[in-house]
Amino acid sequence: MLIREATTADAAGIGHVKVNSWRTTYRGLFPDEILDHLSIEEETTKWARNLDSISKTDTSLALVAENEYKEIVGFAVGRKNEDRIFRYDCNLGIIYILKGYQRKKLGSRLTEQIVDFFVEKRFKSMIIWILKGNPSSLFYEKLGGIPKEIQRVERGGIIYEEIGYVWEDISKIF
Repeated sequence: MLIREATTADAAGIGHVKVNSWRTTYRGLFPDEILDHLSIEEETTKWARNLDSISKTDTSLALVAENEYKEIVGFAVGRKNEDRIFRYDCNLGIIYILKGYQRKKLGSRLTEQIVDFFVEKRFKSMIIWILKGNPSSLFYEKLGGIPKEIQRVERGGIIYEEIGYVWEDISKIF
């Protein structure tokens, strides 16, 4: 498995991973109607813009994981935290991995590279927001994340709770 910095050319692969990982991870947490109407094309367009924006800052990093066929099977994004309410230095914004590639240490490898980037930038504390009920919560707990914050978000006209897993000192994660 190769992990490398993402480029705008990776937008379609990231769109594919995001849509398919949402459909497998969030089935039962979001209504089927929302999951079934996710669009790889829309995500590709969105991620082309996101990756362009990330490439213009030195406080954000997007990574992709490729299998032996050079197909993107996972990705992660981290950035300086700009939230004025939850004042942690950085945000592990996203980690998505296709179901067939989960539980193979890929999430740990992606997280470790993002955390190394944050440590290099002299960030100390980190947060990641995950949907309440997300089965990946155990992954963050194994890395030492503490479920410390709660926020409510709206998706498709429904209010959901997200749990903020927090690390006060990211230099101690790995």
